This record gives sequence, structure tokens and C-alpha cells, in this order.
Amino acid sequence: GLLYHCRNLPAHPDSKIRPGVIHRLDKDTTGLLLFAKTDDALTILGKAIEARKITREYLAIAWGDFAQDQGLIEAPIGRHSLDRKKMAVTPFSAKTAITGFEVLERFKIATYLRLKLLTGRTHQIRVHLAHYGHPVVGDKDYGGRSKNIITKQSEIPIFRKILSIIDRQALHAFQLGFTHPRTKKYLEFSAPPPEDFAALLKFLRSIQLK
Repeated sequence: GLLYHCRNLPAHPDSKIRPGVIHRLDKDTTGLLLFAKTDDALTILGKAIEARKITREYLAIAWGDFAQDQGLIEAPIGRHSLDRKKMAVTPFSAKTAITGFEVLERFKIATYLRLKLLTGRTHQIRVHLAHYGHPVVGDKDYGGRSKNIITKQSEIPIFRKILSIIDRQALHAFQLGFTHPRTKKYLEFSAPPPEDFAALLKFLRSIQLK
């Protein structure tokens, strides 16, 4: 449906097969998308996202506990050396990648996070969190469904229950803000997490909190 409205537009430089796209999501990540409907809007918003003037915030549930309540993850991201479909933190042919994070809630086995993209690399949040030992819950590509993240035998039933609730990465693009290319007014949109994400939060809140 979106492509119908953007069918006469050239592709954004970062997305050669998706005309009009400004902000897209990984497969199995939910939330807000941003498409331009005119050539002028595509140009202006494309420059805005490159200049980091478009606000993109996510909610995520990641395994483990975070040492800090908030901070920045700065680690370059490039193509994985062995699996070319994946990305990785690497010094080779990599681009600068910066993710801001804030802890919203701490649970017995996981942490609820608010994250802000300061750059927009492929799989950025998922790669950054996995690299620092806190993969996104349910992430099939970056260790979010691996038993290796469990350190206590007593937590295995909880681990299994969590993965029965959500069959994808627990990552949701909940807020998007930008200056309208024609009116020049700042617009901000938000979307609540979907049912599986909300169900996972409900379960985590029902077990012992730290």
C-alpha cells in the first residue's frame, strides 16, 4: 500500500529497492516507519536523517542486567566476516555507530530499555546490545534465543516461558520525530508496543523484581 503512493519516486540512496523510504525496520521489529510521498520531501528528509535531525527511539527488552542506568554505546558496525547476512562490531570496513540507552525497569532475568539511534546502521541496536552481552530477548540472529545467556539453572524455566511468549526480537520503534519538509513544523509520532511485547512485560512484572 505504501509503495503505491511512492511508486513515482526514486529510491533513497540507502535503499535501492524501496522508493520513498526514510526510516525502515528490520524484519520482526515492530513500530513506526517513515516514507516520503514527493521527491522534495524525499530529498529533505533524507538529508535530515543523515544529519541526525530525525529522532528515532525504541523500546527493547534485553537479557541480563545493565551496570548503568543510562549511557552511550559507541562501537563501529560492519558486515560480519563469516555470515554476510549479519552485521557485527568490527574495525574492518565499518561505520561509526552510536546508540543511547536508558534503563526503564530491571527484572530478575532481563532489562526493559528505551534506546535512541544517533546513527542508523543496519541491525544497529541488536548488534550493539549483543556485542555487550545483552542480546535482545527473542532475537534469532544475535543470540537472543540462546541458552548461553542463562547463568543459573533455576532461571531456565523462566527463560523458556519468555521465549514461548515472544517469537521474535523484543524490539519496537515507538517514537519518531522530524520537521515537516513543507510546513517546517516539528512533528512527533508514537506507537504503543504490540500484544506480544506487552504480554512479555506483563509476565516479567509478575515474577520477582530486583
